[in-house]
Amino acid sequence: MRLVLSGYYGFYNVGDEAILQSIIKALYEEDPTLELVVLSNDPDYTRKMYGVEAVNRWDIRAIYKEIKRSSGLISGGGSLLQDKTSIKSILYYTGIMRMARFLKKPYYIYSQGIGPITKRQNRLLVKWQVSKAEYISVRDEDSFLYLKEIGIKKDIELVPDPVLACQSEGMKSEWLQKHSIQGKVIAVSVRYWDAKE
Repeated sequence: MRLVLSGYYGFYNVGDEAILQSIIKALYEEDPTLELVVLSNDPDYTRKMYGVEAVNRWDIRAIYKEIKRSSGLISGGGSLLQDKTSIKSILYYTGIMRMARFLKKPYYIYSQGIGPITKRQNRLLVKWQVSKAEYISVRDEDSFLYLKEIGIKKDIELVPDPVLACQSEGMKSEWLQKHSIQGKVIAVSVRYWDAKE
């Protein structure tokens, strides 16, 4: 079986790369014979880091070809379907889902955080594409409730963020070594988020 993975991969974002690492690990544990192709901003980096196939996420022909020869598409995890950072995010990720649907390939919404979606046309676009997914899972209750609120009638599974399964053994940090920090470390990254949203 061959699957295409779509997410915010190949941008060197630690959180999204940890999500990808966790998804790849979980899929290979389920079926070690899987062939995985990641849509990546930096395919060479993704190939070297994870030992999977990768194509440029901006190369529409390559994406079309890979989805066509695949068994399906996994979209997620992370917060892909939101227009807080840009309308482009929703257009890109729903466009990839639309391509899979056009090619009659199933697509799966996996462990996503949905929203915020501020524009009506974006909510309609998300509702349309998500409602056509073969499987839908979200990583938090707010996303679950939001999808129900915008009219998703299908079953939605509430699942943990895939990064919670991320294993850090073997990972080295130059910063930790430089500062002689040993043992287990918990890191917290704080981001401003207006509570009114």
